[in-house]
Amino acid sequence: KKFGSFRGVLDASVEELKRIPGIGEAAPLAIRFIKEAANLYLQPKSSSDLTLKRSEPETISLEDPQILYDYCKAALGTQPNETFKVIHLNSRFQVIDLQTLSEGTIDRAAVYPRRVMEEALKRKASIIVIVHNHPDGNTTPSDHDKTLTRALVLAAKTLNITVFDHLIVSKDEVFSFRAQGLL
Repeated sequence: KKFGSFRGVLDASVEELKRIPGIGEAAPLAIRFIKEAANLYLQPKSSSDLTLKRSEPETISLEDPQILYDYCKAALGTQPNETFKVIHLNSRFQVIDLQTLSEGTIDRAAVYPRRVMEEALKRKASIIVIVHNHPDGNTTPSDHDKTLTRALVLAAKTLNITVFDHLIVSKDEVFSFRAQGLL
């Protein structure tokens, strides 16, 4: 009851778990192992498992945006520090690569538009999806998130690259700049 839920137990640190009377030394480590194993299981086997499809000629769309959201939550939602990733896609929305560009602190990850574009060009990506997490669980974009998104869209446009979406994820939520009309 101390942690409120099963998720609370899994999210507790080893030190917090050790403070529970009678839990012993091995149980907190086993609980940590279970959480890490579950995180690995929830992640797709490879970036190509993320299914993005062409729905009809001349109309490119995600077959199901929920697949993208779930994938990104699994990949980033439980990270303890802010992490910034880019999904590189070809013009047919096929995944080329999922790349981690920055791992930061609890509330910040350094991201440079120039590096994002350099990496997209190296991979010959026509389309990118920007993804980062907010470890505190609040997926509302900060002013910095909005400014960065505008800068990335502008830089990408000059290179004929499309920023398809910028997603902010937590364990439970996804904020989509595209769905909210911010792209």
